[in-house]
Amino acid sequence: MMYLSWFYRGLAYNPSAITQEDINEYVSHYSAPGGMHAGFEYYKAFPQDAIDNQNYSKTKLTMPVLALGGGYIPVLGGNITMPSVVYGMKMLAQNVQGIKVSNTGHFIPEEQPQFVIKQISNFIGKHNTTNNIK
Repeated sequence: MMYLSWFYRGLAYNPSAITQEDINEYVSHYSAPGGMHAGFEYYKAFPQDAIDNQNYSKTKLTMPVLALGGGYIPVLGGNITMPSVVYGMKMLAQNVQGIKVSNTGHFIPEEQPQFVIKQISNFIGKHNTTNNIK
């Protein structure tokens, strides 16, 4: 529990946004046999992801992309000017709406749920030109 609590508390701008009940729920799943495997595999894949992204970025995505990035990243010294997810998506796509979410760390939906809902709703509404998205 201590290991996961550090991440949820240490990477958030507002650590109280992720309650102890939330942490207990995450811990219950990560404590199951194989529960940590997928998370570790995600980070293990970073070197291959870098190669793949370099190859894929030769042809940029053409569809609209919404990229939300936390404005406060403790491991990068706190407040940042451009979240890496926004910068990264601008390298991979032609039409990126990048938003730095102020007063938010790594866990944007937990720290700013209403903001996230509003941004996704606005983005989908703006790009729903085919009426296929309802």
